[in-house]
Amino acid sequence: MGASCRICLGNSVVDVLDLGETPLANSLLPERSNSRHPYGVFPLALQFCEACKNLQLSICVDSEILYRNYNYVTPSSPMLTEHYSVLFKFLSDGGHITKNSQIVEIGSNSGELLAFLKPRVSSVLGVDPAQNLAERAARKGVPTISTFFNRKSASEILAAHQKQDLIIARHCFAHNADPSQMLDGASTLLTEQGAMVIENAYSLDTIGNNEFDQVYHEHMYYYSLHSLQALLERHGFSLVDAMTSHIHGGSFVAVAKKISDQDLRKSAGLQRLLKRERDVMNLKSVMEFSDRSLKIIKGLREVITEITSQGKIIYSYGATAKGNTLLNVCGLDHNRIKYCVDSTDIKQGKFLPGSNIEIISEDFCYKNPPDYFLLTAWNYAEELIKKFTEHSSTPVTFIVPFPEIRYIKANHNN
Repeated sequence: MGASCRICLGNSVVDVLDLGETPLANSLLPERSNSRHPYGVFPLALQFCEACKNLQLSICVDSEILYRNYNYVTPSSPMLTEHYSVLFKFLSDGGHITKNSQIVEIGSNSGELLAFLKPRVSSVLGVDPAQNLAERAARKGVPTISTFFNRKSASEILAAHQKQDLIIARHCFAHNADPSQMLDGASTLLTEQGAMVIENAYSLDTIGNNEFDQVYHEHMYYYSLHSLQALLERHGFSLVDAMTSHIHGGSFVAVAKKISDQDLRKSAGLQRLLKRERDVMNLKSVMEFSDRSLKIIKGLREVITEITSQGKIIYSYGATAKGNTLLNVCGLDHNRIKYCVDSTDIKQGKFLPGSNIEIISEDFCYKNPPDYFLLTAWNYAEELIKKFTEHSSTPVTFIVPFPEIRYIKANHNN
């Protein structure tokens, strides 16, 4: 029997993109390794369900392995701060959040969003399994419980606090092999009129912009609103509202409530997005995305080989999970990419998994700039290029890999 969809349960899936075996994208190394990765490599392949329009990984790595020492820290970014404002306005205009709202965020990371919301609502509480990040959030004044969110932890929160008006899950809902656990927890903790807000990379943008680097082991699902709706309805929730955002290469923000006659009314914005999905989210589109991805992989290998053969120096910019997919799938290592630049202090001095590229600070790169940057944090392209030009007058060229390979010259006279 073939593989089946883990969202709508039982329907068969089609293999659409095989990226080989790669190391875990956030498992940074304390030192350069002689082996491809001391913690092993895992298959990275994408499957599509035509019934509910779900994209999923063929295998899910155990959460205890994925998150035992998590190195992703929400960046302090003007783009993200602006996004928090847009998100707050959307939720306020829709009546989903008020100054009296009590809020829990699942996968709250270092507490950036909750720190933004704290003065605007009644109370905030973060839940994140990474102890190091929970401690960072606490230092910002954001109370955070270090645990996985499920029915058990939700019951414990309920016993210590009370029912919550809003539960937010930003870019973590795809990070769990069984997202039902989070929905069971949300059902336990939410008031009857409460709402669950799910923000996630949008599969329409992923395939439309050829973003194969979004495929890594933590991203076990690549949601459409149809697949999210199928999952929610199995757990007594219904989608009532949604918007899209350019954040992280294209995302959606969806609002779900416990099903009742009132809640079944869907906003005009949600209905428009669902219609668009019906028109374009199909096997043909997904297979075309796969073909375009393979062309970018081949093209980027050729570009990097040509540049390095001329004796030019290349750094990557952004020690991101998606960047590690890009580097490993394209076969780019420390022999081709000299350094990786990143602003996150806990990453600096470590090495990228598989490629063995050393991570350096932005200050180091301003003083020792390369000829080219491969922009692995391409979703912050404008922000990072602006930052570089403010700190260095050296001419440099940025290679942006998506939606197709292009070049942006910084500090060049022509």
